[in-house]
Amino acid sequence: AAMAVGLVAAAPSSFAQEVTLRYGWTKGEETRTRMTQQASTSISATAIPGGPGNGSVESSMSQVFRTIVENVAADGTATLRQVIESVRMEFNSPLGKTVFDSASTDSDPTASNPLSKTMSAAYSAMIGQSLTMVVSPRGTVQKIEGMSRLMERVLNAQPQDRIAPDVLDGFRNTFSDDTTRDMLG
Repeated sequence: AAMAVGLVAAAPSSFAQEVTLRYGWTKGEETRTRMTQQASTSISATAIPGGPGNGSVESSMSQVFRTIVENVAADGTATLRQVIESVRMEFNSPLGKTVFDSASTDSDPTASNPLSKTMSAAYSAMIGQSLTMVVSPRGTVQKIEGMSRLMERVLNAQPQDRIAPDVLDGFRNTFSDDTTRDMLG
């Protein structure tokens, strides 16, 4: 019982301490990360002539990227280079299933539906491309270079007659280096 009282008495002082979390990067260090995003949406397409009716859209995207610590400043700010190594996208809707997997050689995306061709062109353009980020020890993204270049590769891989110029400009503005920095910062 005395031990329990001692632990309870010591507990408030340990909670009162302020802790600052900081990244501790090491120059030359490499890591691989798999990020997976999943989404599910219910739709009502009865208003669309010939539409599939009600249903759901399920999507899953996994990306593998390699992060290389290129430099670490005296204050702990790091320059990181991230290289996109693979992308897998699966899209299920009332109209069918579409899959793109950059790591698979089993299927030919150009032989299937138009959505598959579009996904293949976009995601294939990303593979092997790098982004450089300057990140503070607390994780604040201070600078990004390469997002605009990556977006241009993705947009240039698309059939130009299928995307309106104002939509292209919208993508360019949304995924510029500065806008991406602001979103992640």
